[in-house]
Amino acid sequence: MPSGSASGDLSGTYPGPTVAKINGVALGSTTATAGNLLIGSGTQWVSNAVTGDVVITNGGLTAIGSNRVTNAQRAQMAANTIKGNNTGGTANEADLTATQVTALLNAMVGDSGAGGTKGLVPAPASGDAAAGKYLKADGTWATVSGSSSEGGPGCPTIGTITEPGTGSAGTACSVGSKFIGRHAGANYFATASDDSTATIFFPAITLCNNLNRHGRTDWFLPSLAVLQMMSENRTQIGSFNNAADYWSASYAGSSGTANVWFINFAHEGLSASDEWQSKRARCVRRT
Repeated sequence: MPSGSASGDLSGTYPGPTVAKINGVALGSTTATAGNLLIGSGTQWVSNAVTGDVVITNGGLTAIGSNRVTNAQRAQMAANTIKGNNTGGTANEADLTATQVTALLNAMVGDSGAGGTKGLVPAPASGDAAAGKYLKADGTWATVSGSSSEGGPGCPTIGTITEPGTGSAGTACSVGSKFIGRHAGANYFATASDDSTATIFFPAITLCNNLNRHGRTDWFLPSLAVLQMMSENRTQIGSFNNAADYWSASYAGSSGTANVWFINFAHEGLSASDEWQSKRARCVRRT
C-alpha cells in the first residue's frame, strides 16, 4: 500500500487521498446537487445547474421545459400555410395549405326553423352575381324578391342598374309601376300615373300610405331627394303633368313648421309651401 503525499490529480496523503483535479484541471464547487452537471469553466470543473430550454432529472433524463420553445426556434414554415393535422388520426403537425384548411372547416348550416350553425358559406355559381343573388339565411343563393322582376320581367336588377338620369329610369315592370332610379342604396319605383291631381299635404301622406296599386301596398309620399330624382327623370317615367306642383314628404326646416318642400315640374323649381295648399301627389315604393 502506497504511503506519503499524493500527487497528480490527487491531494492529501496516502492511504486516504482525495481527487483534486481531473486531467490536471482543478475541481471547483462540486456539490452533488440533483440534476447538476460537472462543467468546465475554463480554469476548473464546477457543478452547475442546467438552465435554459432543457431540464434534467437526477436520473439523467433530459427534456424540453414547458413553454420554452418560441416561434423563432421552430423550423420555418412554407409560405401561406397553417400548422395542423388533416390526416384524420393522430400524427405530427404539418404545414397545411389554404385549400387543405378549408376542407377541414365545417360548412354553414342554414336556418330551417330551429336556427343554423356558422361555417363556410356555399360558393356562388357562375352567373349568380349577374342575377343579383344574395345568400339567404337558409344557406342558399337566391334573387331578391321583387328586385329583378317586381312581379314579372322587365325591371332593373339590383347591382346592375345605373344611377339616376342615365337612361334606366322609366323601365316598366310587368305589374305597372315605373322604375325611378337608385338612391341611398335602394331602388325606387313610382305608380304609373298621378295618384291625386289636387290634395293638401296630410291627405297626400295618408293617400300614399293607404294606397293599394299595382298589387302593392307599401307606397309612400316621396322624400325631397326622391322627388328630385323623379323630376330629373320625368320624361322616362312619364305620365306627369309637366306644368304642375308635386308634394314631397320633406319639411323645409323642422317638422311642424308647416312649410313643406314641393317641386314645380315645369321648370324643376324647388319651393316650400304651407300644408294647406293643393298639389299633385305621385306615390313611390322602394326595394
